[in-house]
Amino acid sequence: MDIKALFKISYGLYVVAAHENGKDNGCIINTFSQVTDTPLRVSVTVNKLNLTHDMIKRTGEFTVSVLSTATPFSIFQNFGFRSGKDADKFAEVKSVRCENNVLRLAENINAFVSGKVVNEVDLGTHTMFVADVTAAEILSSEDSLTYTYYQSHIKKAGAARFADMFTKVKNFPKTSFAPSANTAHLNLYPFKLKIKNLLKKEKKLWNSKALKLNRIS
Repeated sequence: MDIKALFKISYGLYVVAAHENGKDNGCIINTFSQVTDTPLRVSVTVNKLNLTHDMIKRTGEFTVSVLSTATPFSIFQNFGFRSGKDADKFAEVKSVRCENNVLRLAENINAFVSGKVVNEVDLGTHTMFVADVTAAEILSSEDSLTYTYYQSHIKKAGAARFADMFTKVKNFPKTSFAPSANTAHLNLYPFKLKIKNLLKKEKKLWNSKALKLNRIS
């Protein structure tokens, strides 16, 4: 059996968000879809390891931001590469609070859909939340972002920027210098090493976590 055949399935990319006890959180998913027309229902499938999963399970409310092709790589770094247990993912992202008190992105999306959970399906590592649509709105005419477009355009652009930054730091001169006769001798090399070590950690994260958006939520 060739499991790569599953990679031919078309997927969109979304940010699903939840709100609980004053905290907002969200994560990247590729598992959002409409399941029925009457009643109007959608489903989101979320990894049980994600904080967003637990918040949706407890509150029964969520909002999905439909990402557009204008989405920068930083959105995936923010919502896909770190945990809401350790960071406020919405702190530096422009957002709008919806009628269900859950945030949606204010930029780089072409629509949003809010849902109230009516059923759950335990899928082992994930839970599928089936929900009645409580709000929905088109926000722009930009094309929706697919996983294929992400891989061929956004991820490649992000990788290129990272490689360029790593090269510049790698080639940083080892020499030290004194800015003037009246100032203390300044050695920049230790700073280069610190930056280089930080980039190595980022590179390791890139290779291990970076973009395990591959068919997971």
